[in-house]
Amino acid sequence: MMLPAPIRVWRYRLWPMTVGHYALLCRLDSPLVEGNEIPLAGDLASALWVLKQDWLDAYHNLGQKDHVKFVSRLGKKFNKAPAFHIAVLNEFYKYWAWQNAVYDLWKKEEDGSPADKSMSWLQTIRWILMNQWGYSSDEINNLPYKLAVNDCFGAMVANGKLEFVSDKQKARRQFIMQQMESQDAN
Repeated sequence: MMLPAPIRVWRYRLWPMTVGHYALLCRLDSPLVEGNEIPLAGDLASALWVLKQDWLDAYHNLGQKDHVKFVSRLGKKFNKAPAFHIAVLNEFYKYWAWQNAVYDLWKKEEDGSPADKSMSWLQTIRWILMNQWGYSSDEINNLPYKLAVNDCFGAMVANGKLEFVSDKQKARRQFIMQQMESQDAN
């Protein structure tokens, strides 16, 4: 369930995203990690380069001649043909949607602004998996990202650090809040 069939994006067969791949994308400051910007040609090319190989190989070759050549060549191709860039980006988003588990834990409910946090999401995953599940650093880096997120949430729920709220509970809370506001207005 956690490991999908290999996905092809344009010419490249992408590996299932591991925590190591996610860490490399964080290191490259990829807009995919934050999810608030559309990746430019170079960002998409870098993400494809990282995800088309094992994360450890990508780590060792980061910034090397092959990496720079791949990103500049593919980036130029994307810039020359914007429709091609959009087509590859759409294919990539299908991969990204399956591989990435996004949870807005760090958002305040009232206004949606980022909440204060003492450590990044990546550090949180690593810390919880090491302390609660006994994984080593190498095991964590090789875990599929989605599995790591699920194990992390499992530990947080088990320790009472996180409670999931269902849609019914949210609707009920909104209904009660509206009733209280209407009573206060009277």
